[in-house]
Formats: sequence, C-alpha cells, structure tokens
Amino acid sequence: MVKPPSKSIVEKGKSTDTRVSIAASIQRRTSTTTNPTRRRTIGIVVNDNNHSGTNKDDILDNTSIAPSHSDMSGDDANEFEQSTTVQKNTSPRTRPSLVKEFAEKLSPNEYQCRLCSKIYRCGAGTNANIRRHLANVHGKTELYSKSQIPTPPDSIAPARKNKLDEAAIKAIIIDSRSFGDFRRAGMQSFLRIATPGYHGPTARTVQRSLKKLYDEKKKALIEQLANIPCVSITADTWCSSRKHHYLCVTVHFISQNYEQHGTVLSFRRFHGRSFAIRLRRHIYTVLGMFGLEKGKVHGTTTDNGSDMRKATQYMKVFGVRLHCTAHGLNLVVQKSLNLWPKTESTTNDDSSASAATTNESNDEEYIYSEGSSDDGSVSERHPSSGSNDRDTDGEETDDTGNLNSDDDSSRSEDEDAAVLDVQDIGALMVKCRKLINTIRKSSILNNALLGLRGDLISVELVTDMRIRWNSTYKMIQRLLLYQHVLGVFYDNLDILDGVTSKQRKKLAEFKLSNSDWNLLLSMRGILERFNDATEILSGRSYPTLSLAYPVIYSLYKYLCHDSGDTTENTVKQIMLENFNKYILPIPDSKQAGILFSSAFLDPLVHETLLPEHKSKAEKFLVNEVKKYQKANSTTENVSQSGLTSAASQSTSSKSSIMLKKFLTKCGVNSTADAGGQCRALTIQQELARMVSLSKEDGCFSTFWQKHETTMPMLAVQAKKLLAISATSVPSESAFSVSNYVLRKNRLSLTSKNLKYCMFLKDKLDF
Repeated sequence: MVKPPSKSIVEKGKSTDTRVSIAASIQRRTSTTTNPTRRRTIGIVVNDNNHSGTNKDDILDNTSIAPSHSDMSGDDANEFEQSTTVQKNTSPRTRPSLVKEFAEKLSPNEYQCRLCSKIYRCGAGTNANIRRHLANVHGKTELYSKSQIPTPPDSIAPARKNKLDEAAIKAIIIDSRSFGDFRRAGMQSFLRIATPGYHGPTARTVQRSLKKLYDEKKKALIEQLANIPCVSITADTWCSSRKHHYLCVTVHFISQNYEQHGTVLSFRRFHGRSFAIRLRRHIYTVLGMFGLEKGKVHGTTTDNGSDMRKATQYMKVFGVRLHCTAHGLNLVVQKSLNLWPKTESTTNDDSSASAATTNESNDEEYIYSEGSSDDGSVSERHPSSGSNDRDTDGEETDDTGNLNSDDDSSRSEDEDAAVLDVQDIGALMVKCRKLINTIRKSSILNNALLGLRGDLISVELVTDMRIRWNSTYKMIQRLLLYQHVLGVFYDNLDILDGVTSKQRKKLAEFKLSNSDWNLLLSMRGILERFNDATEILSGRSYPTLSLAYPVIYSLYKYLCHDSGDTTENTVKQIMLENFNKYILPIPDSKQAGILFSSAFLDPLVHETLLPEHKSKAEKFLVNEVKKYQKANSTTENVSQSGLTSAASQSTSSKSSIMLKKFLTKCGVNSTADAGGQCRALTIQQELARMVSLSKEDGCFSTFWQKHETTMPMLAVQAKKLLAISATSVPSESAFSVSNYVLRKNRLSLTSKNLKYCMFLKDKLDF
C-alpha cells in the first residue's frame, strides 16, 4: 500500500508549481511585448534554490515587481522603470548610419564618396568631414551634424539676442508695458523689419528676469547706502483699484559730489489694517533690510494722518518727523475756502467721483477726512492740546509739534462774518460744479457751448476733485476763460433745439451772478500763488526742505499784504488763519531750526532768509556741529561709487528760474550780495564766511564742491539737512505710476511683480 504524500511535500510541490507558473507568465509577457526598452526592463529573475519550505506569499514578496504607476506622472513612471531594471538586453539595436549609403569606409580614418569618388580623411571616431562634403556639395542636408547646421541669414547671434532681451526688459519696466508686449502681432511685424531674426522676450522670460534684476539693484543700493552717513525718507500708503493696500518708502541723500539723489526703497503690499504700530514695524523692517535702522535716518517726511504721524514719531529710528508741505498747502485751501461742504452730495460730482473711486477711501483718511486728518493736525500743532496721540514706549519721541497754531478758543464778530464768507465760497463751488456737470452730461448743451467758443479757446470746462491738489484752481481758471461764452450761451438757451425744460430750469438755477464772477476772479489770483507753490515743491527732482522756506514765507507775506480789494482781502484773512495753523513752524522747535538751517546752507535761497531766521539758523548749526564733533572725534572721509546723479546744474537752473518768478508774484526780492573772502577756523567763522560769499550761481552742488574745503563743518551739515525732502511727493508719485502699472489690462499682475517693477523703475538706465 502506497503512502499518501506528506503535507510538507504537497505544499512544496504547490510552491514549485507556483514558481513555474509565474516564470512562464513573465516569459510570455516578455516575448509578446513590442517595446525593446520595456522588454529589457521588465525581466525578473526567480531563483528556484533556497526556497524550500517557503510559501507563495514569501516568493511574491521577494520578487522584484514594479508597483502600480497610477499615482505618478509619465516622467516619474519612466524614471522608476529605468531605476528598477534587473536584467538588460546586452545586444541593443543600433540604427545604421546614412553615411554608408553615400560613402564607403576605406579605413578607420578614410571615407570615399560614392557620388564623386573623392576621398576624405576624418578624425578617429568621427565622420564629420564626409558628412559636411555630402551636405554642402551634394545637397544631403540631412547629414549635417548639430554643430554643422548653417545659421539662417535672418537669425542673430546668441550674444546679440541676450543684449536685445536685456534692453527689451528694461524698456518694459521703465515704460510700464505688459510683459508680453514684444510678442504681440504689431510688435512682431516691426521687429521683422527692424531686427530680422529677433522676436523679443516672452512674458515668462521677463518674469524670470525681474527677480534677478531686483536682487542685483537691491545689493547695489545697500552698498551705496552703507557709505552714506545720513539719509532721509518719505512714507505713505495707497489703495489700488483691487482694494489692495501698499506702503511706499523712498530714501533721499546727497553724494560726495553734492548731488541730490532720491529712489524708491520699498514698494510692498500691506496686509491688514494700517494701525500705527503695524506701520511702524513695517517701515522699521524695510530700514533694517537696507542697513538704515541704526540712526542713519535724520528726517522723515509724511502726510499728517494720525496713524502715519504716530508710526514715525520716534526720533531714534526715524529722525525728526516733518509734515509734507504740499499737503499743508492743500489743507489751507480746502479748509479756508470750504471747497467741499459737508452738506454736498458726492453724486453731484460725477466726474470727480469716478476718478477718485480707487483712492478716495485711502487719501481722505490722511488728507481730507474731517475725522482723522483734521483732528491729527490740530493735536499736533497745538502744544497744549494734550498727548493722547503720543506714545512713550521708552523711546525718545518728537516732543514738539510740526506746525504752529494760534489759540482760537474765542471768536469775534468779524470772525463770524468771515465764516459766513466761507460758506458763501463753498456754495459757489457747489454751483460751479453743478453747472459744469449739467453742460457736460448733455451732448446738445456741450456741443452748443463748444460751437460758441470758436477757435479762440482750445480747452474745455473741467471740474475739480478731492484728490487733485490744484484742480479747483484749474476749474476756476477755465470758468473765467468761458465767462463771455457762457453769457452768450445763456442768451441763446431758449432757442436751442433739443433742450428740455428741466435742463433749462437747472441751468437757470446754476447761473453765475456778477458777484459770483468777482469772487471767482479774486480766488483765482490767490489760488494761482498756491498752484505755483505746489508745482515748485512737487517737481520730479524732489526739492529738499530748503526750497520750502521761500515758498512758505513768500506766501505768508502775500497773505498779509493788503491789496485794496475788499473781497480779496477777506479771503486772504481767512486763509492766513489756516496758514498759521497748518504751515508755519513753531519758532523754537527743532523742525523750525532744520527749516531755517537748510535754507541758510542752500545758496539758491540763502538770500531770502529773514534776519531773525538767519540768526536762529546760525545758533542751530552751532549746536549741531558741537553734537557732531562730540559723536565723531575723527573726521570721516566718506567714499562713494556707482551713484547715478538725480540732480544736475540744469535742474538747479530751472528751479532757480521758477523760484524767482514765484517770488516776484508774491512781492519778494532776492539779491545776492558779493562778499569778501575770509579764512574759516571755527564754526562762527564758517558761518560768517557763508554769509559773505557770493551766491549768484545758485547751484547747490557747484557751490559746495567749491567751498567744501574752506567750510568743512558746514559742508557736513549741508549733506545732512538738505537731504530731507520738503514733501511726500516721491511716495505720491510712485503711487501715480503704480496706478498706471495696475491698469485694467494688467489686473493679473501679482503684488510681488509690482514690487519688483516699482523698485527697478528709477534704477535702470540704458
């Protein structure tokens, strides 16, 4: 009787059958595949030995089977297959060379052409010469190697292409173009004619280049600022049309050659609400990135918004905080003339509302808001108004206000009458806006008015807006230009076809009387001076604080002058009260000392200094020189390189002409008296020499390059004080540019790319 097989033998047989079955299955799959690469990589070696006593699961665990590729991309799967190859085919298929069809290999280094029987020698392991012969002589261009392919006649060299790409990217940044502008159909058509073979950079190429350029220019700016002893900054916030808030910081300094420089330090998106503590941390972080957090900032110019004012009040970090003079002038006009009464509905000013939609919420908080801006202004300008808005976190604070204000706790009867006049001015401004808007909304009325003006007037009526500082002056100027035309327009209104009775009724209600025209005429004369002052302080060269002195005190003299016109004098008196409140500095404050001293050291405005202000400037400079000598026992010789001039003699000459015209309008004469030469030994002698020197040229850089060696102590103070900006126009100008950069067809531009573009815009040159 035959014994049945034991359990172990049966399991061993099953295991052997399993291995054979797996091997056969793999062999079939390998033999039927048509891909040689997969046939080489899918092989599996199964060892029959050393598997006795093991089960099926153990064999499968020890078998090198690739996992499923369902969670991998195609490239990852191919990489995995190549990395898990166990057995490779040792005889890969080779592609026959096409050269053999047209040439015969005589020896390892010789080939004979079958078409012309010529013999060519080639290097070891290459057939480049015979390939070139067959391609060039017999037209077998498919035999060209990659290095032998001739350059098309319309293509350009790689070095030339890189240079053109670099210039194109700079043009895109400077002109605020879209990143893909050079790949548009019109530009491509132009490039085919101008530079055949060049297609311009793609949008992706421009984006990759932005970060590289940003890092390069940022590093260069850090190196430049490391050699600058004192700088000043301006800061302001802005809200884009997408309701994204940005904070801009600009830096200003004077080089070794006494050239004024100003550039964007940071333009970054500000997340969250703009509380003072958060603004302070943001600005401090930016200063730290450029090595300016260690007392190098001598002054900070901002608007007078309460949050920005509190954020920059610490002198150890931000230096002396100065109020933007241009914003102060705007506040004087806005509050004195009641240009935007509270009772006026914003819907009446459609044109200004549509233009101010993106910025009104942000700008009014800092400039025009009845709540924040005014309250902040008053509390800062009144030393006795308390210190609720001042933080004392263990740091030195700005303990004196920026601007002066008289105590007006009580009002006389004349002041009450003046208030009534202000209300009349506000009502007149409302009537002017409604008149212009009514005419401009109707094509019939607008065309009729334009037809009556003829060729004598080339401009149209415009309305003012809150965010434009001088727009009210332009509105009044255009209305006075159209005074006679509007008279004829009203005379022919009844016979004008297409005009409804409702429109005639409105126009009759908004018709200006003779007293209205007289008031507008008086206001134009006054606002013309403020308009010129704003233009002088808002130039692209970013005037320093010294230029603010003649502007401020020339306007002050003009407002105090009695012109003989009762209406004009009344308006002047109203504006003088607010001028003292928002513009004039407190006489004994540090802000006043800096203003007087900067004017004293600038040859362009030195002669406009009043005697009492000149003596205060000399006293302030003596104290500053003593502090400087105490802090710096040895004279530092500062070296600078690679700085791009932001001011030139031509700019100074233009500023001098504008300033002289402005002083003449305000009734101020400026004469430069030539003085004798003297040897300066002490600070008092340097001050005397500064007073005696001729300043007819008026150029800051030329004057101080010439007299730096004879007045070294004043030269140091000149570099420090005249680097302070009189306004926050640099930041405001950056916002205007960024608003254009983020126009409607570029709303997909990221905040990071906007930061790069705004930082690079004033640092790229060709």
